[in-house]
Amino acid sequence: MLTCLSVGNPHAVCFVKDVDKFNVEKLNNMFIVSGKAVERLMGRVNISDNESLYYFHKCLSDLGVDDKLKEMGVKEGDSVRVYDYELEWTD
Repeated sequence: MLTCLSVGNPHAVCFVKDVDKFNVEKLNNMFIVSGKAVERLMGRVNISDNESLYYFHKCLSDLGVDDKLKEMGVKEGDSVRVYDYELEWTD
């Protein structure tokens, strides 16, 4: 799971179309997440707001980003960049 600050509403619902429209790549020691679905999601969240941040993390998980990162070998403390934001992986 990607974490930054704190968790908000555990009952948030995420609706993102084109769930297969994301890409994860490893560059040096950082995982880079990009794609149309992630870009649309970034336009709908305010990373500085805890509830919005929780929604962002939930949507990434619902898209399958967490599973893909695990498949690619992400581990505790690794850096994950989602556009302009660098997050730390915790499991």
